[in-house]
Amino acid sequence: MRLKRLTTLRHRQHKSFVDSCSEHNIQKALFEWLDYYPHVRGVSFAVENGGSRHIVEAKNLKSRGVTAGIPDVFILIPRDVYYGLLIELKKKDGVVKAHQHIIHERLRKNGYKVEVCYSLDEAIVCIEQYLGVYLNARQQSV
Repeated sequence: MRLKRLTTLRHRQHKSFVDSCSEHNIQKALFEWLDYYPHVRGVSFAVENGGSRHIVEAKNLKSRGVTAGIPDVFILIPRDVYYGLLIELKKKDGVVKAHQHIIHERLRKNGYKVEVCYSLDEAIVCIEQYLGVYLNARQQSV
């Protein structure tokens, strides 16, 4: 219970800052929140596909398999009928691009739960709903 209160307190400190900031800051705050759950954080990672790059670097990354439209956050814990949870983070006025919709649909057809979240709150709720009791049950034993 104490951990839940600490998480909530820290979350509130980030909330106003994050809600007015970039996807980068939302993602950073989300991974700070995930740090409270090492059994989840250990199988979670970010994919750095976004941002502007020099054309040479972009071609080099593409040749190594970087694919546009891949969601920002992966949580590789199977639940129910899904192989894992993938989250696309957007700021409040962000828009999911056409190539992202295409990739997200491919991932869904292949057994992944893909969600688009427009705030830190939405992302946390999404993870809590996906993991359910696993989130807190494992925390007690760690």
